[in-house]
Amino acid sequence: MGPDFKQAVHEHLEQYRDWSDYDQFVLTYLDHDRFHVLAEEIEKYISLKNATVLSSGCGTGGCMQAFLERNAARAVGVEVEENFVRLARLRFADGTFENKAQVDLYEGFDLPYEESAFDLVFSMHVLEHTKDPQKYLHEIFRVLKPQGVLFLELPNRYYKIEQHSRIPYIHFPPTEWRDKLIRRLQKKPFSSLISPDTLFKINGLIDFHFPSPTELMDCLNGLKNEFSLKIETAYYYYPKKTRYKRRRFPYVAGAQRKALSFRVIVRKTDPSANS
Repeated sequence: MGPDFKQAVHEHLEQYRDWSDYDQFVLTYLDHDRFHVLAEEIEKYISLKNATVLSSGCGTGGCMQAFLERNAARAVGVEVEENFVRLARLRFADGTFENKAQVDLYEGFDLPYEESAFDLVFSMHVLEHTKDPQKYLHEIFRVLKPQGVLFLELPNRYYKIEQHSRIPYIHFPPTEWRDKLIRRLQKKPFSSLISPDTLFKINGLIDFHFPSPTELMDCLNGLKNEFSLKIETAYYYYPKKTRYKRRRFPYVAGAQRKALSFRVIVRKTDPSANS
């Protein structure tokens, strides 16, 4: 990670320099150490040594750097934002992992890779930003090798605070209702009662397709037969790890209401191994 990368991050975040937590915000772009903790969890299911890894929604490439430091053979990242692609490429430019890291821009639907190309796909807080979660997952399993693993984490929809905007309960209504509510709040008289910062944050939620843990598990189960999937584990995470159980009224009470994130680790099995 060279000085050009650090300078580019500060330039990218210049508009936020007056924020009280600006330094912490910058650190989220620069840091990669936090991904080593996630790598330890991943290696319970698949070794990173000599693995070919795809980071779907790689941001500035911190996760890719962590995987390469744990001896991955190659780390590929995809992003829909040109600025993130530029920053991630700068992270690796003229560095130790320059020849092992690849960052690509794509349109968010069809991954530009052949089938069965990766041992691991890493997707962290990306699914909720996609236009079609099922299509997104289908593409991931298409490019995942047999016996490969998907590590998937997203914000827990059952948690009362929407984690991108920090606004309570705004993510609970169905997508269409939520978007109508947000558009109404942006008009007078409501807009005059809401701070510009909050208006900016809720505007960013429009067209989020934010599956609940139950909806996500249903989606994965719907893809099981096509891709021979095995759910290795599914759990609510932070501050307490709680195993997923399907419940009729998950919004009402329980540990799932207190967890910030939901994680699923899925293996694409090899059907020929059982034939």
